[in-house]
Amino acid sequence: MATIVDIGAADGWLVVAFRVDLDLATAPKARSAIAANVGSIDEPLLLDLSCCEIVDSTGLGVLISLLRRAREANQRCAIIGANPAVTRILVVTGLDQLFEVLDAEHFPDVRVL
Repeated sequence: MATIVDIGAADGWLVVAFRVDLDLATAPKARSAIAANVGSIDEPLLLDLSCCEIVDSTGLGVLISLLRRAREANQRCAIIGANPAVTRILVVTGLDQLFEVLDAEHFPDVRVL
């Protein structure tokens, strides 16, 4: 089975890197992997979507749950690597106003997680 999520750290951020599309088939597995590997959020949370071609409503639910956890811990929550289609979904849903959407070029170390 392919890796769904890689979790690590880079440049002072807790990085959750999604390695597959976030959809109905993968979102439950992503939630389980995150629950098993991310305890308390003690540093800003960076969600790497560079491997996601598609994020559907169940995938958005995963992202929103991480945003909620970060906010409860008084931490930032940002997205990097969203392709134009995923960015459009974030804009249409208004989630681009809730998440920080950052340029992946500022996080070169994220690729080596």
